[in-house]
Amino acid sequence: TPHPNIIKKWTSVRDLDDLFTKFGKEEGGKKIVDLASAGYKKLLCGGKITNAYSVKVQQFTASAEEKLKAVGGEVLTDNG
Repeated sequence: TPHPNIIKKWTSVRDLDDLFTKFGKEEGGKKIVDLASAGYKKLLCGGKITNAYSVKVQQFTASAEEKLKAVGGEVLTDNG
């Protein structure tokens, strides 16, 4: 039987604009991008970001978080 969970999907901050267009939502004045629900496991720091997104993701690099915070965004994680 195939194991669909073996594929680890990663994405970079440069892709957040596209991802927000596809399945993001505005909630309480925040732009939420739920990468976890979309099947992404990790957010990498590649590229530039100008919009302040609140990104839900399990794993992320420190520099990806820095880039988000620099433009007023944040990383939301269930890991506490």
